Amino acid sequence: MARNHTRKPSEKPSTLARLRRLGALSPDDHAGFREFRRGLPTRQWILPFRKPWPATLILAASAAGLSLLLLIVPIPAGSFDDLFDLTSSLFMMFWALGWLAGILIVIALQLASLFAR
Repeated sequence: MARNHTRKPSEKPSTLARLRRLGALSPDDHAGFREFRRGLPTRQWILPFRKPWPATLILAASAAGLSLLLLIVPIPAGSFDDLFDLTSSLFMMFWALGWLAGILIVIALQLASLFAR
């Protein structure tokens, strides 16, 4: 006997049902600011996912390491004797600019993980 492996659309679990099965890792349906009622009136920006401490620490270490590499690489500046000096200097400056963009992306991800619930 051959089995029919096609599912009817009504048998497929909804996306919301699949997210609820994640338990503590499931995202909430809200994001924004939360006000504390105890003590001084302050506001906290919250994101719809839980705070991943290991990922935050890994991102912090990555940002520090990448920043250190950016500081170690010498970028020549000053007088240029020939076209090769100018070309290599421009290459190193644009490389450093691209590397800095990568560092800023890692820092943005770290800040997003810090501001999670």
